[in-house]
Amino acid sequence: MYAWQTSLAGAWFEVIGHIEVLTRNAIDNSLRDWNLTKGFGPDWIQTPHPDLARIIGPRALHDIERQANSAQRQRTQGHPRFGAPLSHDDYVAQLTFGNLTAILPIRPPNRARLGSGYSPREHLWRNGLRNAFPGLYDVWQNKRWARVGYAPVPGDLIPAYALASAFNGCVASGTEWATTNRHSWSDTPTVTRTP
Repeated sequence: MYAWQTSLAGAWFEVIGHIEVLTRNAIDNSLRDWNLTKGFGPDWIQTPHPDLARIIGPRALHDIERQANSAQRQRTQGHPRFGAPLSHDDYVAQLTFGNLTAILPIRPPNRARLGSGYSPREHLWRNGLRNAFPGLYDVWQNKRWARVGYAPVPGDLIPAYALASAFNGCVASGTEWATTNRHSWSDTPTVTRTP
């Protein structure tokens, strides 16, 4: 039984790893185009549009840069990019589901407070990320975000909330060494990082 569980967990994390790379590359391609059309060039991590920089946050941008520098220092002489300067792809390689979730809409806002009716993350989805996942609108069947106790979600944003929910589920299930603790007063799990 334990051997089967270990094998299943290994297969699960292999699939999650591939999904993370594919998702990261799709988001990167869309944000390169979006950032370029906004006049800030294709390198959306080093020279992000101010709206994107606010969404990602200075701490996350700093962490991505620090991790890319660390990975560069760990390259050995046999590495094909030993001694090469950091590229945009080096920074993108440091993105995790946690980073990617941070740029997606997570909780529907109180739309009455917003002049446009959309939060900054929702605007980014509608104008910069939607095309990264063209088939998501066709295959997404779970519309729970449209009917739970949150503020109503416009139909074109349901896939964005679904994707963020899926990423959060991956983080909570262990891709970032998380453990889930349930408290007696709540059915909502809290995620605690462990070393």
